[in-house]
Amino acid sequence: MCETIAKLPNWLRETLRKPVGPVFKGEVRPIVEKYKPVMLVSVGDIITYNILKEGIVPDICFVDARSQRKKVSDEILDGTNHPLFERVEVCNPPATITRELILTIISTLREGKKTRIFINGEEDLAVLPVSLLVPEGSLVLYGQPEEGYVALFVSESLKTRMKEIMEMME
Repeated sequence: MCETIAKLPNWLRETLRKPVGPVFKGEVRPIVEKYKPVMLVSVGDIITYNILKEGIVPDICFVDARSQRKKVSDEILDGTNHPLFERVEVCNPPATITRELILTIISTLREGKKTRIFINGEEDLAVLPVSLLVPEGSLVLYGQPEEGYVALFVSESLKTRMKEIMEMME
């Protein structure tokens, strides 16, 4: 079941390469302590690995065993696992958002268990639906290649922006 419900058009790719929120370098702990999120989400292998190395376990994380389209090391992939995580695998081809991904996010939120969602395909665009579906006051972190990581504090205005981006997709 890998039904695509949104596909990233070529003309929108450059826009999405730019960070949607502030970019940070270094440890995540100060950001988490500042925002005190109701829920913490990480999207990407490197950011998830780094968060877990700091002893912070996100509520939901998305990984795909890749970083900048290259396979990550076994150390990083293994480092995205945690004993508290339920493990789920979903299909989500590059530059798409699938029905399976959306339903998995909804199910994960409903169950309320810490979950590692392994994406067969690409996890980059998971930032869009997860930002729309998590409660306001959540913090979504994703990697920004060569720069650090982006911290999105989920608010009504962020949800509106993410919805607008998704509506621009095919």
